[in-house]
Amino acid sequence: MAARLDEYEHSNVAQLMFEKNRAEAVINSLQEAGFGVDLEGRVLFANHFALDLLGLKSTEIVGKALNVLCTRNDLLRHIVESATGAPFKIVSDGKEQFFVREQTPILKDGQALGFLYTLHNITTFQERDTAKTNFIATISHELKTPLAAADIGLKLLEKNPANNLSAEQLDIVHDLQRDNARLIKLVSELLDLSQVEAGRLNLRIAPVSVSEAVDLALAAVQSAVREKRIAVHMDLEGGLPDLEADREKTVWVLVNLLTNAIRYSPESGVIAISARKDKNRTVRLLVRDQGPGVPAGIQEKIFQPFFKANTTGGQNKSSGLGLSIAREFMKAMNGEIGVVSKPGEGAEFWIRFRGLS
Repeated sequence: MAARLDEYEHSNVAQLMFEKNRAEAVINSLQEAGFGVDLEGRVLFANHFALDLLGLKSTEIVGKALNVLCTRNDLLRHIVESATGAPFKIVSDGKEQFFVREQTPILKDGQALGFLYTLHNITTFQERDTAKTNFIATISHELKTPLAAADIGLKLLEKNPANNLSAEQLDIVHDLQRDNARLIKLVSELLDLSQVEAGRLNLRIAPVSVSEAVDLALAAVQSAVREKRIAVHMDLEGGLPDLEADREKTVWVLVNLLTNAIRYSPESGVIAISARKDKNRTVRLLVRDQGPGVPAGIQEKIFQPFFKANTTGGQNKSSGLGLSIAREFMKAMNGEIGVVSKPGEGAEFWIRFRGLS
């Protein structure tokens, strides 16, 4: 019986070792860095790619407590604490590489056994994205100067009485001015987008008066308001604290929201602008229109670059960049932006800032 038990024990050990070696071979054959952690926070395994990136040996990490390891290895701590899907840079062998982290539960029979951390190498995509951003910035910069010169020339042509332009010719000049203005706006938005993507936003955070920001934004859209005979109602709560924000970017966001509200509002419609104190000493500004509204299914998509809501019967001539840039500006200022809407009942866009004490 003792001999049989000894044989059984050794056969089980051999089977376990075989399964362990096979699992390690599978893990090490992965072309991406990965390591596993059990529910108690101990590292179960780490493949060769992960060990190389972390600069550790298998014996230095496997079986050890993850929280203790994080205090000794800054990169491991960053990997564990970083948000899933957020790109980060690792310098390995003198080369910059970019990764995104994915955390996946390890399951058996529906029960969680731990978590698998995987690092996806996105260096190639990051390099292409950087090249694309630089290309857009260069082209946009080169286009802006001749477009501005063309705008000045068209204004001189329109206002110079010596030209003796006929009514039909003046109409052509006005059409050219509108098209040129639209191109200038698109190029400016592309430049803003390239700055956002490259992380080169120059913010000047300082106290910003709510009433002053609203007045500046309204002044910028007065011609569009008059053209569509829009009535603007303002309701700014008294005693609002100054915003902790960049004045130029704040006005830009408000102008974008007002421009959209004017575009989607009917002739002689009403746009309401309000501001009130919100929770935790934040200030919320709202722009409400009487347009067709934003369907629930696309309320998140409208903040993506180049997305155009098909709510105007095919008449949407926007670039699809404004709201995406506005969201990035708000994030950079530690603010938020969102929309509340029901189809046929207009849309209410809101932005929230941190208020100064």
